[in-house]
Formats: sequence, C-alpha cells, structure tokens
Amino acid sequence: RACVHVPRCPQWLCCCLIRGLQIVRMLASTARRVGAVGAKNIRATASERSFFTGVFADHPGQNPLTEEFPGVPAVQPTARATGDLKVSTLANGLRVASQETASPVASVGVYVDAGSRTEQRSEAGLSYLLQRLAFKSTQTRSSLRLTRDIEDAGLHVSALSSRDSLVYSGEGARSHVGDLVSILGESVMEPLLADWEVAMWQGITGAYDTPVIEGDANIALSEATHAAAYQDDTPLGHSSYVSSATLGNVSSNDLRAFITRNFAANKMVVSAAGVSHDELVSSVEQVFGSAPATAEGS
Repeated sequence: RACVHVPRCPQWLCCCLIRGLQIVRMLASTARRVGAVGAKNIRATASERSFFTGVFADHPGQNPLTEEFPGVPAVQPTARATGDLKVSTLANGLRVASQETASPVASVGVYVDAGSRTEQRSEAGLSYLLQRLAFKSTQTRSSLRLTRDIEDAGLHVSALSSRDSLVYSGEGARSHVGDLVSILGESVMEPLLADWEVAMWQGITGAYDTPVIEGDANIALSEATHAAAYQDDTPLGHSSYVSSATLGNVSSNDLRAFITRNFAANKMVVSAAGVSHDELVSSVEQVFGSAPATAEGS
C-alpha cells in the first residue's frame, strides 16, 4: 500500500528494495531447480548414449553392419515363382482352374453363367436378389451357423450379380481352402431360400438398396443405354438391378426355379489362385461332384 501511494509514504524506496530482493531470491531458487533437472537429464542422456554405443558400436574384429558378413552368400532379389495355369474337368463336366502364386492367402470363386439376361420378364431383379441372399441359410446350416463358421475360419466371402453372371467368391488362409470350398458349394447349390428369409431380404433390399440404385445417376445412365441399345424385348435390355416396382414379384419358388434352370456343371467354373491344384480339385469334387451335368431345358 505504501508503494502505491508514493507521495504519502516517505519509506517507499525501502519497500521497493525489499520487494526487489524477494524477486531476486525467487528467481535464484527457480534457476537452481531448473539447473538440477537439466544436469540429471544430461547425465541420463550420457548414460543412455554410453549403453547404445556399447551395444551397437563396431568392436575391434567385428564386421561392420554396412558390409556383407564373411562366408554368408550375398542376398539376391528374386521374383516370386508363379505356377502355370492348370485346368481339370470333373466327371459331371465342371471345370476347375487354378494357378499357384505362392501366396499365403488363397482366393476361390464360383462363376455361374446366369444373370439378368437369363431372367424371364416376370423375374426382373431375381439375380440381384440371389446376390443378396448369398451366404445365408443353407440346407445344412442356419444363417447364424454359417456366419460363425466363416468367421471361425477367418474367411472373407462376397457375391456379385451382373447381366452375364453370378459370382460367389471368398478368400482366406491356404489351410482353410477346404472350408471355403464347402461354404461356397453350400451357398451355390444348397441355399434354403425359406419364405421368411426371402421376404426379410426383400424388405431390406427395398429399404436400403433400391433408393440408392434409383437415385444413382451413373446406374440410371447405364441402364437407359442398355435399354435403348438392346430394347426391352431382348435379354441384354433387362436391368441388372432390382426396382421397387418388381421387387415384390419374385418368390422363393421363382428363385428355386431359376437355380434349377441355370446352376449346372456345364454352366459353372470354379477358379482359384494361391492353392494347390490337386487339393482344390479334391475339395471341389466332394462339394460339386453331385451337381447335375446339364441344366433343365438346356
């Protein structure tokens, strides 16, 4: 207070000196603490430097790490060996093709010569709905069981429909090729297609897929181009997608009839990469060996 009112306090000079001494002592104490911490860090850094120098430094008689070790052959970069394409045909006519890539990951796909171009006019959108129903309930496994088995084996599966084909594919470790072929075979040849499951996925498709498809300008342009080029009375003029107008027209019986007409050995190919061809053929024969040689009506 005396320092603030200088004219009324003749001792203001003494107050200022005392306050200045307090500030100097505080700064000196802070400097000592900072100096002690810095010295400690310097000692620690020196100790660490000494440790790493002792471990990694080149000792007398030791070969420098920048040079080849004596007596060890020099490393020669080589390209990964890729095997030849091998094709086999099962007794029912199913073709199996594979190529060894020496990869730890194997990829397997089942290609069916059936898509929107093989749909009848009343079945518009059927192949797209089959894509959505892939890897669901089968004749031997529920949808939940199939999903758990896929996850337990560490597999990744997918399905794709187009105008020309339906593709069921998956990939996983080489040691699980048999599991992957089994799951693909069940999904292709033995889907359950229960009425409740078909209705459920029709609802999901109508709620999520259809608005996106009908609102996508690129899809609309592609579909309009095909319709104009091939006309509606030819198979290639059919849309490869499902629409809100046709989604409810397809029943589980229609799906089964489509599979019966198209899913046969003479219209399918199993292709794989990163697998042993003999192992693949053995697994495919166990799963697809009972498939009909030809489709009904073909």
